[in-house]
Amino acid sequence: MKTVLRFIVLALALACGVAAAQGPAFTQQYMQRLGGHLDEARIWLATLLVADASEDLKERARNRVAALEDSRERLTAADPFTRPLVLVAVFDPDIAEAAWHDFEPAVPANAVGVAYGGAGAAVLLALAAGGKRLRRRATRTAAGTQP
Repeated sequence: MKTVLRFIVLALALACGVAAAQGPAFTQQYMQRLGGHLDEARIWLATLLVADASEDLKERARNRVAALEDSRERLTAADPFTRPLVLVAVFDPDIAEAAWHDFEPAVPANAVGVAYGGAGAAVLLALAAGGKRLRRRATRTAAGTQP
């Protein structure tokens, strides 16, 4: 039974590692989409500025361009290891949905992908080890022995 449980834990650790390695890959896809959204927002703003558009509409367009520029600057300024974490802070649901629609999972074969994959596997292994300790403690307490 222990061998089967170890196999399951290792398989889950591998799956978590592969899933965590998607962070940098998805971030890259998101950044490409962000650039496209920014280009379109700039075109739309330029069109509104020469057209007879309301000031409210122009201001909303300016704010959108500014927000997209800020997100892009923050993502490009971050190093590759922290970029997926910065993405959480600048997350835009519309851009993320568009990126997710075309996203094809892949395990990046670079240092960042390996680091995120290893971290994902390590988190699951740590949780499994913690669960094992809690189970042992509960068993000892139920049996009347002290941990």
